[in-house]
Amino acid sequence: MTIPEGDVEILLSERSMSFDFLPSEWIEKGRISENYIDQILNFDTTNWTPLMTDGTVVTGQGFQATNMKEGELFSFNITDELKERLNLDTNRIQIEVN
Repeated sequence: MTIPEGDVEILLSERSMSFDFLPSEWIEKGRISENYIDQILNFDTTNWTPLMTDGTVVTGQGFQATNMKEGELFSFNITDELKERLNLDTNRIQIEVN
């Protein structure tokens, strides 16, 4: 995947309704089994700032970097669970700044 220069956010988020009309066991089936941030593996966070969002219906966790330049490359792995949820063929995410 390629992205433009500038600020970058890697964010895993979950949207929920402000009211629950389904039984709690059905709601739990739709949630990721671990903390969001634990779904990202083998990621060097040295130059990244932790990022959290918490709104009325959307919460998320991730990382942010500023001033990414052309030619920079970063990669990480995701869990099998997230790979399946996103319908991806691989656990490895590789991003090049273009």
